[in-house]
Amino acid sequence: MSNGFLSNSWTFIDVADEAAVRSVTECGHTESTRSHDPIVAVVFAAAATEAFMCELAAFAKSNLRCNATLSPQESTIQQFRDIYNELESSKGSLIAKYSLALGLFTGQPTQKGKSPFQDFALLLDLRNSLIHSKLSRIEIDEARTATMQFPKIINKLAGNGILAPIPPKNTLTSWVQLVSTPAVAVWAVRSAGEIIRHVITSIPKSLIGDALSFHYMHKLNSLKAAE
Repeated sequence: MSNGFLSNSWTFIDVADEAAVRSVTECGHTESTRSHDPIVAVVFAAAATEAFMCELAAFAKSNLRCNATLSPQESTIQQFRDIYNELESSKGSLIAKYSLALGLFTGQPTQKGKSPFQDFALLLDLRNSLIHSKLSRIEIDEARTATMQFPKIINKLAGNGILAPIPPKNTLTSWVQLVSTPAVAVWAVRSAGEIIRHVITSIPKSLIGDALSFHYMHKLNSLKAAE
């Protein structure tokens, strides 16, 4: 009996891509915050990266099981599968899982301060800040000037040119508005697509790598927001 699977990451990246395209179509690729679609794009783009990592581990387990003798390349993939299972059991972070995959597949330390890993980490940080959002804090000084206090992710993304303008003092604006731009939506989809692509292209030449490339690459290449 043979087994297969359907990709949830495909569904999630489609939802993110469609939301990003809607936000650009309705508002233009600007700093407009008239749409909630960018938030949808961020959450589902991040979900796609998590689903893909689960699928990668499942794909490795399924394909390696059929081979009694493994090539050196397949042994690397087996090593990934085994360490991934340990990370999963110990509730390791998604960042750790991607770092593991890239480190093993490339044989080099993961360059966390460079794209695409850097944008991927920012995407997860933004998703987590949204999902675990707290009350927006307002600081009022002795002159009765009110200043909004934003989460750290706003400062991290400020130099990317994708946020809405930071409001002036005495303007009460939720930080969520600042990330509700078409530019953020497009960035989220691209960031998710690029980290998944980076992992796939880093896999050593093997039947598993070829199968993953065949299964995922045409989906990544068809993302409208990434064009």
